[in-house]
Amino acid sequence: AMALGEAIRIIPNQWGLIGSLGLFGPKPIRGTKFSIEKKNGVLQLVQSSERGTSLPGQARSKRAMLDFRTERFGLKSRITADDIDGIRAFGSETELKQVLGEVLDRQEELRGSIDITREYLRAGALQGQVLDADGSVIVDLHQAFGITKKSVNFVLGTGTTDLGSKTREVTRHIRTNLLGDVMTGVMGLMHPEFTDKLMAHSDFKERYKHYQNQNGGDPLRDDTSSGFDFQGIHWKEYQGEGPVPQEDGTTVTRSFIPAGEVSFF
Repeated sequence: AMALGEAIRIIPNQWGLIGSLGLFGPKPIRGTKFSIEKKNGVLQLVQSSERGTSLPGQARSKRAMLDFRTERFGLKSRITADDIDGIRAFGSETELKQVLGEVLDRQEELRGSIDITREYLRAGALQGQVLDADGSVIVDLHQAFGITKKSVNFVLGTGTTDLGSKTREVTRHIRTNLLGDVMTGVMGLMHPEFTDKLMAHSDFKERYKHYQNQNGGDPLRDDTSSGFDFQGIHWKEYQGEGPVPQEDGTTVTRSFIPAGEVSFF
């Protein structure tokens, strides 16, 4: 027995914003491989023609089969007698550790690691490249679907940048390349470094000088961690990051959004 003043459990950050947005839904499959069938519809402007002449032909849509494979993500944790025998239970002065309690603690940690990994993979999917924990590419969605990645340089280091034209470049590109699909709006997940540069930009300050946001928050004065609207985009800071163990025993922190960047979708 021992006197115990208080027990403190340190809980790691469990990032889950992207998962809570409802953009991704599970679809169980049998086996380790699956395919996605794609068919490109065709619309074209019709040229006028003389009555009595043959009509021009309509371009035909094409189908394609895209093949993918699943990856395994898992961890193991071994419990031995030395982990339990004669060891005091956490937060207790008199009780000893029980096997079931140790199993539940290990399962909670394993599940938390898988959950944050799923969030990391989803963040990569939104940016077009699903990355492994070491930064290597698992699948390049732009390449797989034949999409040219669009990058907009906001150049926040100079006060002459017109933020309005940059944001319109983003929204116009998305509306055009949605083709026949629909959207409820555009969202930008910002790395904290991008947030700081955006808030400090002279053009941004000028635009918000006499403005009151619909949610009652002004980015120049109030806490906007819940996001704010600007030029047709809902901007929200995203601090998602996770430690990656290295072979030498150290850890490297990997940010889910690259430093100083913002991801639009």
